[in-house]
Amino acid sequence: MASNGRGNFLRVKCLDCDNEQIIFDRAASDVK
Repeated sequence: MASNGRGNFLRVKCLDCDNEQIIFDRAASDVK
C-alpha cells in the first residue's frame, strides 16, 4: 500500500453484499 501525503484511495469490496466502493482515506501523516 503506497502512502501518500495527499491521502490513500482504498478500494473496499464487500464480500457479503458483493458491493465495491472506493473511499478516500486521509492518513494522519501530518502528525510528526
